[in-house]
This record gives sequence, structure tokens and C-alpha cells, in this order.
Amino acid sequence: MHHQPLRSLLLASLLVTGAATAAAAHDYNGSDRPVPPSPPIGQSTHNGALGGKTIADSQSAALYDELTTRGSYSNFLAAVDAADLRDKFGTDKYTVFVPNDAAFASLPQGVWEIMLKPENKPLLRQWVNYYVAPGNYDQDRLHSMKSVKTLGGTVTLTTKDGVLTYGETPLASDVYVARNGTIYTLDTVVFPKPVLVALKGQGYEVAYSPGGNWGRVMSSSRHQTNKSTKHHTRHHRKHHRRHHSS
Repeated sequence: MHHQPLRSLLLASLLVTGAATAAAAHDYNGSDRPVPPSPPIGQSTHNGALGGKTIADSQSAALYDELTTRGSYSNFLAAVDAADLRDKFGTDKYTVFVPNDAAFASLPQGVWEIMLKPENKPLLRQWVNYYVAPGNYDQDRLHSMKSVKTLGGTVTLTTKDGVLTYGETPLASDVYVARNGTIYTLDTVVFPKPVLVALKGQGYEVAYSPGGNWGRVMSSSRHQTNKSTKHHTRHHRKHHRRHHSS
């Protein structure tokens, strides 16, 4: 006759435990769907500010190989090769902001050919370094930063309308995680100040950013155009004199 209260207490305990277990199986919305597992360390789930598409890879390929595999960064890779920086992209940890090939299509004629000339390797290295930041920054970390220190100088980071900008260039939605870093995509090619000064010396019109540390090449080389025009004029005058002397 003393066992009945003990059985009642045990039954009540089991009911409470079962209710707690069932509640733990619900997600924060109270549905019966299982709660998804947390992402692996080093992979971010914050992708809305970059346009909503983040591609997290197996992280088995190094930065250079990852860029090669994607097939949209051949011009940047050509710069890395010409600047003899390929080995660095295979070992050290970096966050890389890479203009895609479509961005290069909008450059004025002749600019990229000048940059890739062997005698301009120091300028090319400065250009590549402007896009490379030591360390591996995921999206959440970038959003918490006001600037990032690259190998070529400090670049301002801002968020406007939910979109993160590098300098004044919005980051595109393509993000790739490599073994030794993260790749962010740019749709515009910009140049650090020392490179702009050199290109301006070649006759190109350039536009500097408000801070003056970087900018864009705006139009084709007047120097090359004028040189071509003068050559054509001299040739025409010479031919004209020969014609009349005969």
C-alpha cells in the first residue's frame, strides 16, 4: 500500500522528461523539422550582403588552383604569373579581391598590354598586391572591419544597402573558399596611385578616388593616338612631296 505514491512519482518524472526531449527536437520556430548542423569552422553563413550567393568549397585547392578552376579570372592569373607571384598564392594565407575577366573587358585599349610588359613588372606587382590582404577573412569578419590592410596599402571597407564595397567597388556574389584563403570577386578593375601615375605618364586619362590612393583609367591613351596621327601626317606629307616632285 506504500508503493502507489512511488509509482505515481516515477510516472510523472517520465512524462516531464519526454516532454523536454520532444521540445528539444523542435527548431526555434516550433516546427518538427530537425535543427540543421552548425557550419564547419572557417566557413561563413552570412552571405546576404554579397548578393546572396556564397560558394564554400572543399578547401582542398590552393588559391591559385582555385582561381584557375573557376575559369573567370584568367587576366588576374596572367598578372600573377608575369609578376612572379604564383608560388606565394600556393602557400601563404591570403584574402584575395579579384577582378573577373568581364571587368578587364571594360578597360581602355592598350592598358592591360602595357601592364603586362616585362619592363613594367614592378608596376604589375604593385597592382596585384593591392588586391591581396594577408590572413583569411570570412564575410562576417569583413563586415565588422572599416578597412583592410593589403600588401599594396590600406583599402576602405563599407556596407551600403547590404552590399559590402572594397574601396568604392561593390563585391560581387561569387565567393570561393580555398585551402589557404578566401576569394572575393570584383566587377571593376582599379589601380593603386603609383600605377595610375605611370599610366597617366603614358597619356591615359585617370580618375582618382576621393582619398587619392587608387582610381580608374578612364580613356584611351592620347599619347598613342597623337603619335599615330603624327606618323600618318608625316607619311602623307612625304608622299605628297614625292608626287609633286615627279
